[in-house]
Amino acid sequence: MKKFNFPHPPLAFVAALSFAVRAELKKITRDLLAKIKKLLVLNWRQKPSARSKLQLAIQDTLDESLPPAFTQDLHD
Repeated sequence: MKKFNFPHPPLAFVAALSFAVRAELKKITRDLLAKIKKLLVLNWRQKPSARSKLQLAIQDTLDESLPPAFTQDLHD
């Protein structure tokens, strides 16, 4: 079993978030998942255009939706 060395334990990070921020992140995650499901096509990994559309959708959603506490560096 591979053990990951995170700079900050993920659970400690989540525990430090307020309830409102966690609820907002859950909503953003659900919206992003819905967008990704719409864009997924057969063999999307082999199709550069499909990969590009997915990457842009993820980046756009994160840029538009994340709370101000999450800087660009965190999701790049």
